[in-house]
Amino acid sequence: MSPRLGQLVAHAGLALEWAVGSDQADREIRWVHASELADPAPFLEGGELLLTTGMRMTTSAPAAKAYVARLVDAQVTALGFAVGLGHDTIPKALVNACTAAGLPLLLVPVQTPFIQISKTVSDLIAVQEREELARSLESQRALVRAAADGDGASALVARLAKEVKGWAVLLDAGGRVVQASPVSAQGKARDLAPEIERIRPKGLLAGSSITAAGERISLQPLGVNGRAQGFLAVGAPEPWSRATVGAMNVAVSLLSLEGARSRSTDEVRERLDEVAVAIALRGHADDLPLDLLGWAWMTEALLDVAIISIDERSGEALSARIREAGTTVVAVRLEDELMVISPAADGGIAALDALIDAAAQGQAGLRAGRATSEGLTDLADGRRRARQALAARSASTRGVAQFDDLADAGLMSLVDDQVADGFSDAVLAPLIGLPASDDLLASLDAWLARHGQWDAAAQELGVHRHTLRHRIRRIEVLLDRSLDDPETRMELWFALRRRSLRN
Repeated sequence: MSPRLGQLVAHAGLALEWAVGSDQADREIRWVHASELADPAPFLEGGELLLTTGMRMTTSAPAAKAYVARLVDAQVTALGFAVGLGHDTIPKALVNACTAAGLPLLLVPVQTPFIQISKTVSDLIAVQEREELARSLESQRALVRAAADGDGASALVARLAKEVKGWAVLLDAGGRVVQASPVSAQGKARDLAPEIERIRPKGLLAGSSITAAGERISLQPLGVNGRAQGFLAVGAPEPWSRATVGAMNVAVSLLSLEGARSRSTDEVRERLDEVAVAIALRGHADDLPLDLLGWAWMTEALLDVAIISIDERSGEALSARIREAGTTVVAVRLEDELMVISPAADGGIAALDALIDAAAQGQAGLRAGRATSEGLTDLADGRRRARQALAARSASTRGVAQFDDLADAGLMSLVDDQVADGFSDAVLAPLIGLPASDDLLASLDAWLARHGQWDAAAQELGVHRHTLRHRIRRIEVLLDRSLDDPETRMELWFALRRRSLRN
């Protein structure tokens, strides 16, 4: 913050007086500059108190109006006019021009040197910088104490919201709320989702500062190295001061370290679980110290095994969320799949469908297969069955496929629709488009459905059995395949079923 215009006028040693604009005492003074030029604007940066004696000033109304307009365009904070040198009073035309333009005008008495005004402003700036530094240090100490003495990230986020006089939200790598202060700030995460996606690819080197709904919002990535492991969003209705910026920077560092510590512990646990699961999959489950691993619940007769297709982004977020579901859950990442084990007696992972949908966040193809395993010794077979259920799930469909449902779904459900249609078209192509193609296809369908029984198939078609025999022989010629081959009959039956589904 810079000194206010009102502070300077109130300073007893300067004897400054308001000529115009006493209602703008809150204007900030960034510096003081003296000039007798008719156009000092090229030498100004904005925010200055400009001092002049008016020695070279033309006091006509048009000239005064043009002079003040140039100062307003240069974003001058105020104009100080010294009387008793070139002018006994401030020219009326200048007073009128400042009044019309809304530019504060101060009367500087002859006994007040310009240098004294400059030194006073400089001293005020120095005092405020020291106060701001003291506030910043105290704010940073408060955050460190909150991190050390309080409830980790929760206490830190709450303290930060207090320091910035606004709100603070801690988000995980997927953009979901971990902590929010106040609680009502949780809704901010939804609005920040597009901005998070914009800066995510830039890793830890990107931050964002935006203005929305009258608030200044800062969004910073969290992490020690590599890609962002989370995000910190902070918002307040007032502009950021040096103290609030310092507090946010300290909070980012502390939360990044806190997250690194937590991840280190979690990573050790994950690696241990992965090694133990690998041992069980190799058939040595009896060698595992289940009590030490916290897996005593795996002595249950039946276990629920789920295999979920993942990518690098969804895998980390989804495995973390599933592990949070309870202590009787093991989630390990095995290359491009996530394996989840839980007691089947509890119905498996609660709301696994909802967890997958939440983790997908619009990603197509996040799928899962689920099966049961008869204890830890049967884990490899349970994984195989869950993989079979996963493979049966269409690549374009999200959700969980149950192994036990595969038999009820039928053979057709195991083949991708597009692949099945292509196969059907290729197999039946020699029979399509002929003058008697409808009769040939109907005859083949009836004959296959009656397992090659000529009389039954002919009766269903309403033709003589010799007619049917002639058609079947013609089909064999056109296909260049013998219908005595059971594999050929199976392929033709599948092709006909697929064709009937489309027609």
